[in-house]
Amino acid sequence: MEQVFLLEALSRPGTRLAYADLEPRLRTPGLERPLFSLLGGTGDVRALPALVAGLRKGAVATRAAAVVGLADLYASLSEDGRGSVGAALRDGAVMDRLLEL
Repeated sequence: MEQVFLLEALSRPGTRLAYADLEPRLRTPGLERPLFSLLGGTGDVRALPALVAGLRKGAVATRAAAVVGLADLYASLSEDGRGSVGAALRDGAVMDRLLEL
């Protein structure tokens, strides 16, 4: 539970962490929602698979956090990186989950 509080505090606006610092925590159950905001702030396209996976699963709040993370990631990427986000969102299953929000 302490990890959840820590990650929620870190996910406040302006907090930036490197993808490499966050990636090991992706395997910790219950941390997805606070991690999605932080992943979006990394500006690292390697965060894309985790964020897209977040759109495919879980409760509405978890999927919404993944959308916010994706938007932040998209805003920070170069044109090539943005193309990767666009390609991931063209997947029919991902789009269906987005439309369910």
